[in-house]
Amino acid sequence: MAQITRKDYLDGKVTHREYYGSIVEMAGIFLPENHYMVQKFKDSKDPHYNEHGLTIWDNMGILIGYSVFKSHGDSPSQAGFVCVKKEAVRQAIERLERKTV
Repeated sequence: MAQITRKDYLDGKVTHREYYGSIVEMAGIFLPENHYMVQKFKDSKDPHYNEHGLTIWDNMGILIGYSVFKSHGDSPSQAGFVCVKKEAVRQAIERLERKTV
C-alpha cells in the first residue's frame, strides 16, 4: 500500500485512525497489553481517552522521531504526538479485548 500522507487525511481519503495508525506502524510502536497506559484506559468510557487530561499523554514514555511525521508530509506537534500515543494504546486495548473474547 502507498504511504498515507497528511494530505490524504485532510482530504478525507483516510480516517484519523488510519493516518495515526500508519505513524504507529512506521515508528515501530508496539505496546504490550500489560503496559500501564493500556491498563489505565482499558475500561475507559471516553472513546478519546480524555478523562485524565493531556499531562498523562505528554509524560508517556514513547519516543516518536520527527522524521516519521516528516515522511507523512506532516510537521511534528504535541497534538500529533498525543494522537500517535492514543492510537498505540487503542491498538493494544483492541488486542487485549480479542484475547478475552
